[in-house]
Amino acid sequence: MPQNAEKDTTGIWFEMDSETNRKLEESAEFNKRTKRQEASFRLSDHLTKFDRHMTPRAKA
Repeated sequence: MPQNAEKDTTGIWFEMDSETNRKLEESAEFNKRTKRQEASFRLSDHLTKFDRHMTPRAKA
């Protein structure tokens, strides 16, 4: 997961609508992560699973 202090990281800031925020907060609570950790995990997971055209990547 990208939250390792030993790895190079970059901070980002963005706005999200209230419904997306609610879903993220619920997911973070369920998974016992902070909202920041949950967002980082989910973004990394999405970028691993989908290419730049949002097409699912072929499984190797």
